[in-house]
Amino acid sequence: MNEVDTSKALVIVNNINPYILETVNILSLQNNFSTRFRFQKKYAPTLLNNLKALADKEGTIVIRNREKTNFLPIRQFKIFEIERFGDVIFISVLLQNIVSFEDNNKELENQIEKINSMIQKAVAPYENKPNEDLLNLILLEDGQIYNHINLLNKSFGLNELERWGNLIGILAKKFDFINIDFFRIIDIKENNKTIKTIFNKKIKKHCYAVHSGKNYKMGIIQRTYTQLKGNSALPERRYFNFQSLEEDLNIIFNKILILGKYDIIDFKFKINNKPVKRDLNLYLDIVNEGKTYSTPQIEIPIKIKLSKRLIFMNVLSMLLFVGSLIAYIMSGKLYSLFGINNLLSIDKFEKLSIIGMIIFANLFGSFAKEISSKLKLS
Repeated sequence: MNEVDTSKALVIVNNINPYILETVNILSLQNNFSTRFRFQKKYAPTLLNNLKALADKEGTIVIRNREKTNFLPIRQFKIFEIERFGDVIFISVLLQNIVSFEDNNKELENQIEKINSMIQKAVAPYENKPNEDLLNLILLEDGQIYNHINLLNKSFGLNELERWGNLIGILAKKFDFINIDFFRIIDIKENNKTIKTIFNKKIKKHCYAVHSGKNYKMGIIQRTYTQLKGNSALPERRYFNFQSLEEDLNIIFNKILILGKYDIIDFKFKINNKPVKRDLNLYLDIVNEGKTYSTPQIEIPIKIKLSKRLIFMNVLSMLLFVGSLIAYIMSGKLYSLFGINNLLSIDKFEKLSIIGMIIFANLFGSFAKEISSKLKLS
């Protein structure tokens, strides 16, 4: 009988720049959205000659305090792609559950210490010295850490936003994440109705499914720990920066000021009535006025679904376009067959066919428009 592989992956991230800001992104996205890690090969000594062992593995993202050498798990994941270019390893993962710690639990210190000791054991025998690199940042563990986190998540019954809030409080107090703006996407709504996320087979990513011609609102919660008491202001003016490179997505206000230590922000956007592209991205980051502080951009995939009316118009435009195209190609036969020669010349008949193609390509849907552009008719 073959032995079942129960091993899980560990990815360890240090609390130093720029990785401390990438932690913000790791915790910002909803489940099943993706992120990517990169490591030099020297940080994967136990897997360097067998990276395939990581394929499709579930695992845990862990933060390491470089000064104090302690660890804290923050989120689970599933690996879906591993690439190596030269001496750099790229690991793409689907983000899963945020780790559940109860902020006010009397047993919190014991919970943190227990999971820390399990991780310390997993990274051995590589030395974990203060203010020095740990040369074992991508590795496999026997599943105990991953399973223990599952127990924590089930025991406390917290939702993802509660887990997020408690976790960033621990990171700020124990892992020096001070004056770092954490944020979390709550949802995207259309008329107060939360829209679903779907798996887009074309781009092989989860995305938000929106409809053409509709207005949407993305809700984001923000929290910053400054250690300032009696003062909820931030040390410098910062903004959420929301943008898209696509004309099919119109952002109402792309910059929103962060007012203090905690807030809920709404970004509003509208999808074009007749979108040219169906797959596009939103980009979100935080910047300050002096441009001395900026989180890495997160990519938020969007899938546009056409309205029923637009689908009908696309089909109609296709049929009328094809009819005009046939009329142009077979102008000689049709000209004689229907006796049109009594009404207009064949030259005018061909020109009318071309005009019909152009009109039906541009008046209705994107299908005929795309064909028209390829034929250079417009």
